[in-house]
Amino acid sequence: MRRARTLILWLIGVAAALYALVVGAFWLGQERLLYPGWSVGLPPLSAYETPGAVPVEVPVSGGIVLRGLYRAADPDAPTLVVFHGNGGHDARKLWAFGAHGWGTLMVPYRGFSGNPGRPSQAALVADARAVLDFATGPLGLSPDDVVVYGESLGSGVAVRAAAGGPWRAVVLEAPYAAVVDRAAQLFPWVPVRLLLRDRWRSVDHVAALGVPLLVLHGTDDPIMPIAQGRRLFEAASGPKRAVWIEGAGHQLPPLRVMEEIERFLADLPAA
Repeated sequence: MRRARTLILWLIGVAAALYALVVGAFWLGQERLLYPGWSVGLPPLSAYETPGAVPVEVPVSGGIVLRGLYRAADPDAPTLVVFHGNGGHDARKLWAFGAHGWGTLMVPYRGFSGNPGRPSQAALVADARAVLDFATGPLGLSPDDVVVYGESLGSGVAVRAAAGGPWRAVVLEAPYAAVVDRAAQLFPWVPVRLLLRDRWRSVDHVAALGVPLLVLHGTDDPIMPIAQGRRLFEAASGPKRAVWIEGAGHQLPPLRVMEEIERFLADLPAA
């Protein structure tokens, strides 16, 4: 009997120790889980041949300079300031938007695509605001011609950075209401709500945008389920439109995305 009790206590101790290791690993490695493109992955944007694009440098906090690319818009066309997902930039956006005549400013986050620094929620939002200031400052763009575009992780960056600005519109592709809620679904055995430092609760900020909003989301998105996009859309105020793309996953068809953006912008009152 005593031996059985000792064995049970030993097993409980081992299980507790293993659980503590799992929780500790999550705590220590959460940035790598949340920002997998950090310091690894895609090369700098300058490595891609992008017709009509020129390199730009955006100074941000901490003495860091972020490098990206800018393609000027054709006459009377908008410029999309693109905030990418957590895997890194998607250079195809530059090619597709450019082929459509749209201007594009894409500056990867700190720690991504060869840029220095360590990503965090606060740092990425501050950097995004600096990029928007760069668009209307050194680049000389009118806010009426700027569309703030965020995909996946970048949707939360866009919501926070664009809030209160006089932009033409905000477009969110595969967005989330709250990363912390999705993480809690994916890791139900870990006390995510207690441990996660960067919570990315866009649902708390989207009502402050104050500009027309377009939400695009695939109905079969396995990474950020459409329920997240619906919840975010419902929390938004002001002019808004949602397009739920039947059968699409996390990566939406580029041509469909451009069609919906073009239709949305055409339906807005003249700037």
